[in-house]
Amino acid sequence: ATPQAAAAALSSLEFPHPTGNHTSPLAKQISGKTWRFQPNDDKYTALTLTFGPKSCQFSLAGTHGNLSADVGYQSWIRGVSPFQTGPRPAHLRTTWSSDPVAMSCAWTDESTFRVTACFYESPYVLTLDLSFRDNELAVIRRFNVSFGTTERSKLVAHG
Repeated sequence: ATPQAAAAALSSLEFPHPTGNHTSPLAKQISGKTWRFQPNDDKYTALTLTFGPKSCQFSLAGTHGNLSADVGYQSWIRGVSPFQTGPRPAHLRTTWSSDPVAMSCAWTDESTFRVTACFYESPYVLTLDLSFRDNELAVIRRFNVSFGTTERSKLVAHG
């Protein structure tokens, strides 16, 4: 194969989007609502999801600042990471990253919203499952690779 053919083949590769639905009946109820996290090692303090027709704005606040990213429904939207990249221990994190990221999302059931963040200049892919029950939000976070465990501690928030 020629270098041009190889480049064309590589440029068409894409990480799979989260599977599920574009929306849920719950989306209207929680859109724009701020969820306050219990104290956690990652120093996240709040999360706000604002659902639009083609994307969700994912706004994450913490002791290091506030960052937002647009997350596409069954599409990747590139932006700047609202997360600390990689499964680094809390004592090694001093600031939030500004790493490039592509993010996509889907509702996996009526009360669970999945967000996938691909840090495309690194090997890391972060998957978050946000489960809404009554006035509580549980966030399960998993990385695709890690030098330790791929699963991070569960975050719990109240709205």
